[in-house]
Amino acid sequence: MAKAFNDRERDLIKQKLIANCNKCWTKYGYKKTSISQICDMTGISTGAFYIFYKSKEYLFLDTAIEFQNNLVNMALTNLSKETTKESFIKVFKNICKELVKTPWLIDFDTVEYELFLRKLPEDDIQKLYELDRQDIIKIFQKVNLKFKLSETEFAALVRLLSFSIIYRDKIGNEFEKVFDIVVSATLENLIE
Repeated sequence: MAKAFNDRERDLIKQKLIANCNKCWTKYGYKKTSISQICDMTGISTGAFYIFYKSKEYLFLDTAIEFQNNLVNMALTNLSKETTKESFIKVFKNICKELVKTPWLIDFDTVEYELFLRKLPEDDIQKLYELDRQDIIKIFQKVNLKFKLSETEFAALVRLLSFSIIYRDKIGNEFEKVFDIVVSATLENLIE
């Protein structure tokens, strides 16, 4: 029987589960990461895991949401109504650098990601996509810059630029330099 945890323990354990899931997902991928592995790293039994999550997929979903929240908070912390075009571009590039460290968040085109998504109900997948769109719009609205795009178009542009990170290895050694040029030129042209 799984041990009962108080509220503080539950919060701490859930944070550790998410942090350890992030480490394993980054290092081993979705398929090769097991619940028992994450539980061992967290210091709980596999039975106790099910107090927190009904399946591995829901832990991975929370991990993706947590990472995304951290990126959005990083952006919102560094942006304000006084943000200039140049500082906005710099913040955007910094977020992209963080995404490079965790390609699992945006690499929807892999068998691993397909396995992950296949086991989630469609409603949960749609909530994840909607959260992504809303987060991008929050960033858009935080600044007092005039964009030549609607909020929805801006969200699509951010996704387009972010998804190019997936192909950085295929693009080669020049990826970072070229990505920097593309982001700068695109945003320079789309912010008045």
